[in-house]
Amino acid sequence: MTAATSSWAAPALTPAQAAANLTAPDLALPADETDAAPLSDGTVRTYAVPETGLVMVTPHVVSVTPTPVTPVVRETVQPEAAPVTPTAETPAAADLTTDPKTDELFINTYRAYQKKDTAAVTTGAETLATHPLAIYPELWNLLLQLSKSPQDAKQQQKMTAFISRHHGDYIAERARTDWARIAAEQNDAGRFRTLYRRLDWNQTESDLVCSKARFDLADAVRTKKSLPAALTAAHRVLLETGKPDDGACVKLRSAYLTADPKAAWPVFLILMQQKRFNQARELATLTNAKQFPVNKKALSELLTNPTKWYKRHAKRLNREPAALLLVAALRLASSDTQTAVKIAESVSPRLSAARRSLLWSRVGLEAALNLDESASAYFARAGKMLGTAPDTVGKNFILTWNARAALRTGDWKKVLAAVNKLPPALKRSDAWIYWRARGLEKTGHPKKARQLFASISGHTEFYGLLACEALGKPYPDYQRPAPIPNASYWDKNPSVQRALAFYRLDLNAEGNREWNWALRKLKTDARLNLAAYAGSRDLFHREINTSETTPAVVFSQRYPRPHQTDIENAAQTAELNPAWVYGLIRQESRFVRQARSSVGAQGMMQVMPRTARWVAAHLALNDFSDEQLTDTSVNLTIGCRYLKLVADAFEGSMPLATAAYNAGPSRSAAWRAKLTRAEEGAVFAETIPFTETRNYVQRVLANTVHYASYYNSDKNVIKLSAILGTVTPKPIQNVALP
Repeated sequence: MTAATSSWAAPALTPAQAAANLTAPDLALPADETDAAPLSDGTVRTYAVPETGLVMVTPHVVSVTPTPVTPVVRETVQPEAAPVTPTAETPAAADLTTDPKTDELFINTYRAYQKKDTAAVTTGAETLATHPLAIYPELWNLLLQLSKSPQDAKQQQKMTAFISRHHGDYIAERARTDWARIAAEQNDAGRFRTLYRRLDWNQTESDLVCSKARFDLADAVRTKKSLPAALTAAHRVLLETGKPDDGACVKLRSAYLTADPKAAWPVFLILMQQKRFNQARELATLTNAKQFPVNKKALSELLTNPTKWYKRHAKRLNREPAALLLVAALRLASSDTQTAVKIAESVSPRLSAARRSLLWSRVGLEAALNLDESASAYFARAGKMLGTAPDTVGKNFILTWNARAALRTGDWKKVLAAVNKLPPALKRSDAWIYWRARGLEKTGHPKKARQLFASISGHTEFYGLLACEALGKPYPDYQRPAPIPNASYWDKNPSVQRALAFYRLDLNAEGNREWNWALRKLKTDARLNLAAYAGSRDLFHREINTSETTPAVVFSQRYPRPHQTDIENAAQTAELNPAWVYGLIRQESRFVRQARSSVGAQGMMQVMPRTARWVAAHLALNDFSDEQLTDTSVNLTIGCRYLKLVADAFEGSMPLATAAYNAGPSRSAAWRAKLTRAEEGAVFAETIPFTETRNYVQRVLANTVHYASYYNSDKNVIKLSAILGTVTPKPIQNVALP
């Protein structure tokens, strides 16, 4: 890959909104970056990120005085010139130190804001006026005051002045976003629209999208202009929202049904596919019977206890209304797929082509997620409207799983046909370029296959590496050195400095928002310099993620080796390849010692306390306590030992063990048991039914290859296909591990 022309500014970029995850890159490439590796059709790869950034530490558990750790020894890499007047010595960073008691007050004020304790927040904001993050308590106080008196002109003026004073900073975006939510709650359409139009990042937040659609629909109903378009837009939002339970989306649904009562049945079917069965039952109860094609009493009986309903009606399905059987199959598809299949087979001849397609799309999806070998056949019954029939939820998800189900059949013609049905954006992804190439190769089109492999062989991710192997070429050898960080420049960047202050308080999600904001207008060279600055501050999670937002591959930034002695000693003691441990930690925590997941996993290796206690007892660590999990040495010792036990339980299979480390040994064993024949590891990994675990396995194993290759002086490269190996079926058994 070729580095972009050095420049410090580019047009502002709006990041795509998505659910935050541990390894999402920070920001998409600037709009004028055109030197990223092109795909086969010449489009440019970009990296979308959520506004919330990298969420690793909950604000409810923080460490104001971090435990001392062994200093990180960083590898020496010959630097290139920094883009802003570098000096031989890195200037001292800005002083962000504060009194521990003041930091504790900041955290307590944040908690008070979350609890809507106006008095405590007001006091905290006054006391924290000189804190590096003082503008946040000030904003929290303004928001709470506005929530209490949203029409108070003085409060509105104060908030307007605050936003104006901080124009161009992330906190102005935060203020507009939360004020827009208050306006939506108060049905203040004018205020909402004014604020919404000014948002750079958050326009695609689910609740804001629903609120906008509701206000647009209300205008159309009132003015009797563009009503069909507004109804279509509202329907699309309800169909695509990832948060149908959100209050704003519930309000939109109510407004939509008020404007178009005949839409009750389609909305009901949408809720059934979204598995919001209680909401579907409530809708059925409240809707006029004339709007439903089924008897509401029979529908209530079915929704209350679908299994009992089926047992009572199994022998006379052909006498039940088709609409009721459609609901029964949708209700049972995820919990009892085989029964849903029986119902679907019975009712299919009586359904319209569109409703038949909707039903079999859903049945096929649930079967595919259950790794049922018949899933591909069920998808086929949906016909040409697979995933696209009116009111079908999850088009892309359905079409992607149709392709994955085809992979598990081993029929490469089916694979090609399924990949060809994918929407263009998905078809252009590395994964489906690779599998399309494999299909072409297997069906006698080697030249076309090689062209597709070549189009992604310069990429560093999982499928880029496999494409290199398919071509018989070595992995890309990226030797671009890291630049000298221009600390004096970044020390004066307000967003970067606020991010550092948040990180010091272990409020990583909040820090990531500020850091990501600083990235918005930066081009490649500047981003790499900021990544170097992060590395110089031992913020390895920011170093990795910031560097990954560029098309330039600086391996020392993307794959750092902090805590090298501790990690390699723990890996060797546990008889593990250190590269695997590095690859796993990079994915689990980005080397953040204090990392805590939403489910309670802790430390660099993200060990659950229950698992840690079990391993500690196994190792006879009699003095172990949960608090020690964020101690580097203890976390590495327990995490590596557990990984070794998992690997042994799965006969050394790295795909199975890696999946087990993330999702639990019992799930990994169950997925292996679903196989009907020996399967190549790449297919097994691609068809893991948990999105998080599928991505996790692919990234950890690709990371492992990079760590083993880049830092291996004898260049004895580990092949990704070799560590993926072959996964053979084995009857499910109890794995005696937590």
